[in-house]
Amino acid sequence: MSSALTIVVLGSTSGQGRGVVRAILSHPALAHYHVVGVTRNVDGSPAKALLDAHQNSGDRLHLISADTYDRKSLVKAFEGAYGVFAVTSDNIPGKRMETEDDVKHQLEAGKNIVAAAKEAAIEHFVFTSLPNVTKVSGGKYSKVFHFDFKAQIEEMARRELKSATALLPGYFFTNFNWPWYCHRDGEIVRFCAPISKDTECEWVDAEYDIGVFAAATFAAGPTKTCNKVYPLGRKYSLAQLASILERRTSVKAEVRPSTLEEWEEATVALFGPGFRTDLRQMMEWTEAMPKGKVGWGAIDLAEDHGAEELAVRPSSFEEWLERSGWRGPPVS
Repeated sequence: MSSALTIVVLGSTSGQGRGVVRAILSHPALAHYHVVGVTRNVDGSPAKALLDAHQNSGDRLHLISADTYDRKSLVKAFEGAYGVFAVTSDNIPGKRMETEDDVKHQLEAGKNIVAAAKEAAIEHFVFTSLPNVTKVSGGKYSKVFHFDFKAQIEEMARRELKSATALLPGYFFTNFNWPWYCHRDGEIVRFCAPISKDTECEWVDAEYDIGVFAAATFAAGPTKTCNKVYPLGRKYSLAQLASILERRTSVKAEVRPSTLEEWEEATVALFGPGFRTDLRQMMEWTEAMPKGKVGWGAIDLAEDHGAEELAVRPSSFEEWLERSGWRGPPVS
């Protein structure tokens, strides 16, 4: 494959990566591009499912094994490529984050990705990022590590690479499948994140929208999108989401926010105590962030040019409901 015709997609068998692969392969302006999907296990069932889903792509999709914690494997995966879509994970599969230092694994992965992209002379680097909450909150919320680390990786990419573009997604609609965001009480779907029912924040169909925005960014090219930051999401309050769910699906829904202490205990039970303060401060910042801004309160509305520059828009909650068929979280 020619270096001018290859885009490497990290996490290609995960939600975001799958969406990026699909969007690139279906974008008319990228029809001459090949996609190299990176996954740890090219023989696993998720990899086979990805190949099966795109078996009519004209042999434009290829998979390669690499690991974000192994820089040499990334250099090999990026060799000869034009572009890279990168995403870092907040968690390590099968491992609890016992201390705050454990969460730093994301920085290690990000450093490896950027170093490999630099060595491979990648022309266009597109990264799913988040804002530095320590900075945008004036230091009040200094332990939202999984945000701040992504922001540091983004800054590193801007310094080291030829062209870097950042996508800033809001909360994922699929978070409502987690019981600390949403749960069932008999026939009622209860939205229960620990924020006021009328607090508006951005929500996104991560697998679909990140793919659409990433493909549009690659299609627009590095000259137009270099050093740009594109927020992804539409603002809704929990009350608005509950109302839409009832109106569109006839499912009974209401809002009953949990306390921050309940939120802490639920998230720590799954992710580990290393995330205790991190995830609590994320919710506190959600309540406190400037309402007239986007991108988690980091970007003025006048600076958000994604719609006109990329000619795309994030999905509405109604569109996600139709696309996903979601009618509430799984019955436990």
